[in-house]
Amino acid sequence: YRVMVPLEYIPELHALIYERVPGNTLLHYMQKKRSTKDLLPLITRTAHWLRKFHTFTLPQAGLKDIPIFELSHMNWTVAELQSAVDAADAHQGEKLKILFATLARIEKKLRSNFSPSLTYGDLHPENIITNSLSSRGLTMIDFTDVALGDPFRDIGSFIQQLAFMARGTMSDLKIRNITQAFIEAYFNQTLDALPQHVYNRINLYQAWNAFRGFVYFFFNEKTRLRS
Repeated sequence: YRVMVPLEYIPELHALIYERVPGNTLLHYMQKKRSTKDLLPLITRTAHWLRKFHTFTLPQAGLKDIPIFELSHMNWTVAELQSAVDAADAHQGEKLKILFATLARIEKKLRSNFSPSLTYGDLHPENIITNSLSSRGLTMIDFTDVALGDPFRDIGSFIQQLAFMARGTMSDLKIRNITQAFIEAYFNQTLDALPQHVYNRINLYQAWNAFRGFVYFFFNEKTRLRS
């Protein structure tokens, strides 16, 4: 496994710039419509890398430099986003308050089921690079969002991003099969053997990451989608 050192941080985009990494991203292979069988080795390696990352032990002195994950921070804070939406549409702003309150309540309830660990924060098909699908290794980039928090945040985020980026290139069945393979490789268990709180935590961060993506693309002037 290789991790690239960033060259520069662009604060207005909340992004790191890296030197060119040899190989192709998982997204590239998805867009080439490679078969599920072809993709599974890379999906499995990614799950194993993530498990190693989550269980990596940092020196205590280094922990002070790692931020604590906050559900309310999505490149905008909840207060900033709430203010902007309230100004544009009070009715939608009220619905937003309910959404945030619901997410926060669920996270608080589930928090007792885990001990904080390193979280990658932005696991998606464009940040996973390999020389070839038959390669035994991979390279990870973009560590802008590393934090201490629930490791299942990364699983939920990856599943949501995979489904979003696979639109138009994969069938729903193929997405489900790849998702299942990723989760089972991470836990080294079948889906049926996983306890309910695992599904609950993964689903929470799927929903949170989808909303975070909406905030990033529609409320960031540098990245706002335009018609």
